[in-house]
Amino acid sequence: MIDIIVDKLTNCLEVRKTGRLAKTYHKKRRKKFTDEEIRRMHALGWRKNFNWKSIQEQGYEIFELHTKHDDVIQGYIALKHEKNQHYTFVSLVESAPWNIGTEGEYIGVGGHLFAIACKESWDNGNAGYVVFESKTDLVRHYISSLNAQVIGKRVPIRLMLSTREAADLIQKYFYSEGDD
Repeated sequence: MIDIIVDKLTNCLEVRKTGRLAKTYHKKRRKKFTDEEIRRMHALGWRKNFNWKSIQEQGYEIFELHTKHDDVIQGYIALKHEKNQHYTFVSLVESAPWNIGTEGEYIGVGGHLFAIACKESWDNGNAGYVVFESKTDLVRHYISSLNAQVIGKRVPIRLMLSTREAADLIQKYFYSEGDD
């Protein structure tokens, strides 16, 4: 279930202390997570209840978000293209621990990670449609921050970003210029 806060939709990532925009890039993770790597991530503050190795083993593609001035991972997103159902399913989204809260280094990580899912959905024939499951207490947050729509009446609650919302996020994060 997704429980990342989308603090602000920005162009690229915004440096919290200065307001400057940092250009970004994302890449698909090609190598498998190792147990040692997961232990190091947890020691750095990445969430222990998110098992990136396990989700990768289930066939999800993992994408990393970076700023262009360094190779530090600012966030991860796990997704799988459901081509026969014409959407991309997002299983996990996590901002790096140094970006969480009001003292975090960068603003806009959550929005950018969802923009990656939308772009990958579009590039893989799903017209930008993205589906994810949310914790109940964050449903309103995703509706207001991402213009997500609730689909169905099941629990956990499923939300969807349609072509219009996907196009807006893709435009904002991939066709806007950062400062550096």
